Amino acid sequence: MKKFVMYSSAITLLALTAITTGACSSDDDISATPVGDISPTLDSDGDGVVNITEISIGTNPYNGCDFTTQDQDRELIDDDWKSGDCDNDGLENGIELDLDIDPLDRDSDDDGIDDKKEIDWELDPNDDDSDDDGILDGDDDFDNDGTPDRDDDHDDRDDRGEKL
Repeated sequence: MKKFVMYSSAITLLALTAITTGACSSDDDISATPVGDISPTLDSDGDGVVNITEISIGTNPYNGCDFTTQDQDRELIDDDWKSGDCDNDGLENGIELDLDIDPLDRDSDDDGIDDKKEIDWELDPNDDDSDDDGILDGDDDFDNDGTPDRDDDHDDRDDRGEKL
């Protein structure tokens, strides 16, 4: 008799392993043995991407900040995830989604100013030149302190690489 066992893995979701002990017959034992929950609707980390999708695309179903936004279903996002801050820019994930800002990128428009600072200064975090003057927001001086806003602490280093 042959015994067939179904199991899950990070690479192939479901694989069929055959342990052969003889010829195939109609009395072969075929059983399913799931390793972890691979329910198509379970989202263990609350990021809005179901486990089975995360496994198939190579992200971690137990890390709420390891996902791809194009696979996210906003109906599945839980409140704990919304109150987190995956990109450490000072804005909660839920607020970033509401404002159509990338919760995985602290500077969504790559202009040199973190999203939270742009919101605080009433700039557009999705527009790298909010005042349309031909100068990137990070090279502008919106706070009128005499230095470009990408180096608001005047240490001659881009603030995006520094801790808020």
